[in-house]
Amino acid sequence: MPVRSMPVTETLKRNSPGLWLAATTHPFIDELGLGTLPREKFRRYFIQDYVFLRDLVKVSALAVAKAPDMERPRAIGGFLNVLLGAEDALFVRAFRSLRVTEKDWQEADPSPVTVAFGDYLVSLAYY
Repeated sequence: MPVRSMPVTETLKRNSPGLWLAATTHPFIDELGLGTLPREKFRRYFIQDYVFLRDLVKVSALAVAKAPDMERPRAIGGFLNVLLGAEDALFVRAFRSLRVTEKDWQEADPSPVTVAFGDYLVSLAYY
């Protein structure tokens, strides 16, 4: 009988119930779900998410560069293609809708949390 793997969300809920609850019942998430999140709060979040996207691109590119063969980077290359294509285009459209200037999103200063998370991921990629 094949072993059925548990979905990632179920694994997170089971292994870290306190963290799962904190992440899924945060006021930001509640307001976002209810449609009551102030536009400015969402705007700040989305800019920081874009700043993080740049680190995610670096990590993906490093994974491709460090691959020991030509087969392994294909999936990562596909993911990188999505980040640089559709994902980036989504951000640009959203920034226009939110009236965020290109200068604001291109030159945004990362928040301390964004810096910490991005630095952590990039450091793992260099490991």
